[in-house]
Amino acid sequence: MIQDLLILDQKPPDVDFVSDITMSLDKNGLIQLDINDVVASFNDACYTDLNDLQTSISKSIFNCNDIGVHELLVSVANPCNNKQALAIVRLTVVDTIAPVLMCPSADITITMESGACTAALPSLNSLLMGPDCGVTFTTSPNIDGGLAPGAHAITVTATDASGNSSTCTLNIVVDGQ
Repeated sequence: MIQDLLILDQKPPDVDFVSDITMSLDKNGLIQLDINDVVASFNDACYTDLNDLQTSISKSIFNCNDIGVHELLVSVANPCNNKQALAIVRLTVVDTIAPVLMCPSADITITMESGACTAALPSLNSLLMGPDCGVTFTTSPNIDGGLAPGAHAITVTATDASGNSSTCTLNIVVDGQ
């Protein structure tokens, strides 16, 4: 006679959670938090692979609007007994990547309108390659008042909300009429 023996695992997984983690937004301005980012190690009587356990993180996708500190509820449960290990994990979201600018190597020629004394430069946003967090532009020399006829080397600086910056130079020729 064969007898089936039912073994009950009465304990939740023994989990060593990462209590504090700092992650930087990627080049697309995103973080995709994974359970492996917040669990340092675990031990369970029935399972040896973390992917076989039921896991959840209260929030796992972060972007430019989430820069700062977040407290996340993380749970790891054994699917056999629904016992779970819980922890609050503190995530600090940072942006360490400077905006990427692409200044054309060729001169940009702008033709002044008839009767105008200055010419306006096209939007500097067109120089930004990809998403970034709250970019502001400055130029040297300052071009807010427009450009007079002639050749100009304009240094463009893009600075994001975290203070990361990059520069490039535009060669602009204003064609006066």
